[in-house]
Amino acid sequence: MNTYILNFNDKKTPAEMHDYLKLMLQLPDHYGRNLDALYDCLTSITAPTTISIANLDTGNDFQMRVLNVLRDAADDNTRLRLLPKPEIWA
Repeated sequence: MNTYILNFNDKKTPAEMHDYLKLMLQLPDHYGRNLDALYDCLTSITAPTTISIANLDTGNDFQMRVLNVLRDAADDNTRLRLLPKPEIWA
């Protein structure tokens, strides 16, 4: 099982977030650095994978958009799980 803990602290811009996600989630070189590409990569995961998020800033629109992509991908890929449960986040 793959386990990732993502710390969203200080990831204020889309560029910072995409750089961080590519590094931490070990996304492929062809990762397009946009939310559609993130969804595609997450729904392509074949190994059981858990992603936890720390320091989510619910006032940061882009962080919330990333969270929504993570939720959607977890809904569509049974091998991907978010912790804590996504419904507790705003």
